[in-house]
Amino acid sequence: MLQKEMVVNRKRKKQAELLIHKYVPITCIEHIVTYDDKMLTFVQGEIDKMGLQIPAKKSCKIYYW
Repeated sequence: MLQKEMVVNRKRKKQAELLIHKYVPITCIEHIVTYDDKMLTFVQGEIDKMGLQIPAKKSCKIYYW
């Protein structure tokens, strides 16, 4: 596997990381950031299905906060 592919694969896996102990109220989520367009489309669909007002965007530059 090429070095660039390894980095992209590692970032894709990390986008699923969120540490939660038992419960987080939906009102605590300020925004959702995805690494690629495919996941952004999925996330926006889920947000819409639930009738939520949570902004979602794609960014390859944001990694950790």
